Amino acid sequence: MDAVKIHNLHVVRDTPLEGMFRSGQVRMLEFAEYVGLVCDFLERLPPTMVIHRLNGDAPPDYLVAPLWCLDKPALLAAIDAELLRRDSRQGKNVANAAPGSPGRSRLSLPLCK
Repeated sequence: MDAVKIHNLHVVRDTPLEGMFRSGQVRMLEFAEYVGLVCDFLERLPPTMVIHRLNGDAPPDYLVAPLWCLDKPALLAAIDAELLRRDSRQGKNVANAAPGSPGRSRLSLPLCK
């Protein structure tokens, strides 16, 4: 079975990336940016591909940024809402993709949580 895990970059305390983030050398994606990029990716992902993950995070005591990744239900709802706004779905921009049934989610397969 083919599957993907989509994972955002996040900053963890006491790492070199934390120093780079705090000094302005590295910028984390804003919530809306991440949602848009995930939707762009999903539109190009074959509808038969299983999605195991749509974001990553760290334990709250260690996470420096972005804090939005701690609220997974809000992120999933925003991705679903953006696909709905676009009148889109997983696989929409894949050549010869069969139209999917949007159902509750605009993703063609249920998310593994």
